[in-house]
Amino acid sequence: MDVNLRYSHIFDKTAINKLIAKVSLFYLFTFFFLTPLYKFLEIYYFFPHFNVAGLRALLAIITVSILLFSFFKEIKSIQSFNRAIIYLFPGIVCLILIYIIFFISYFTVLDNSPKAAESFLLRVDACLIGYTMLFIAGCFFDFYDSKKILKFSLILWFLFSVFILLNSKVLIASFFIYTDKPDNIINYIFLSNGYLFFAFLALVAVRSNLNKTIIWLVSISCLFLVPSRSNTVAFIFATIVPFFFYFRKRGLFLLFTILICITIPILCLLKFTNYSSVISKSELFENNRFINTDFSTDESLKERQDIARINFENLKETWVFGDFMGDFRIFGEDGNETHSYISFLEQFGFIPFILLIWSVMSLIYFLYKLKTDKSDIFQTTLMLSLFFIPLMIFAKGFTSNLIWFMIPRIIMHFFAQRKQMQLFNN
Repeated sequence: MDVNLRYSHIFDKTAINKLIAKVSLFYLFTFFFLTPLYKFLEIYYFFPHFNVAGLRALLAIITVSILLFSFFKEIKSIQSFNRAIIYLFPGIVCLILIYIIFFISYFTVLDNSPKAAESFLLRVDACLIGYTMLFIAGCFFDFYDSKKILKFSLILWFLFSVFILLNSKVLIASFFIYTDKPDNIINYIFLSNGYLFFAFLALVAVRSNLNKTIIWLVSISCLFLVPSRSNTVAFIFATIVPFFFYFRKRGLFLLFTILICITIPILCLLKFTNYSSVISKSELFENNRFINTDFSTDESLKERQDIARINFENLKETWVFGDFMGDFRIFGEDGNETHSYISFLEQFGFIPFILLIWSVMSLIYFLYKLKTDKSDIFQTTLMLSLFFIPLMIFAKGFTSNLIWFMIPRIIMHFFAQRKQMQLFNN
């Protein structure tokens, strides 16, 4: 089903809904673009400090206040949403339970470490604000003409790419500096996450295979400079697979595959031949984690395994109700979450975890139901899902919140198509 949804969003174009859509879109811009880039400029170019987290919190307060003021009065007349709410309900209940856990835990977790209060606020930002705003943004992201949003995302991707290329030397070394002085150095994973969001949108924003290939190559090059290996590998997987199996762009798939098959031997040749001495003098390769990775001695991988093992021992006793911020009690002032969504179970307990799994299964179900869809909405949601769901299992902890954007977006898209077909048939 490939239906033009420009004027068929579930929500009517009232002034209130337009305001919610605008604020939630601005939140996405702030979260994925402004926050990582401005934080970088603060640290490395001594820009004046600006509390971007406070801005995100303000946007969340405004959005939720508008919803509480008018949302429930308006949805009674929206039959399409009344059907969609059945599938959104597990995610909504999960969010409510998380709010309750945060509220109950506030007075007990502050004694876990000297940094507990600061860390509690960081998790409020990532979970309470992040989960909620991405969920709302997923509902309203396609409220306006999606093509205009994609074109704007393409511009942001271009600016983001230029920024990364101009700061390549700093970014390549950022992992090693970050591990030594995490309080004063840009979080390279946050930068990579923001860039990837716009890279996926940019790939769908252009139509020709040539332009898609250029965007893909530039994105891979930029991700090579930002040292998040799991993000890069997942991006390659999430772009190649759907273009071949779902969108039938086999020429594009063949080109991507050829480029990878050429690049890997070249890198191996440069590393293991006489050219390696020349390459080692280049900062581009000397500090790059993709080139200089030995999994048998990889400290980052070993640390993640140790964290997962220790947290799992605690999980055996706390899995029913969770142990919110218990990692600060176990590891000391910095805490350490398991780098998979098992950490969600560790933090919030069994019932919220089951509700999240239920919501993720709904996402997969509606992706399957829309498998013949060729719309921009489906393409971007499919690629984002192929990117993030494997990382939820192997690499991303509960503070990584992108999944809360995809779940409502695909559900709203499915029922918007239903609404469009009903209007067409009438």
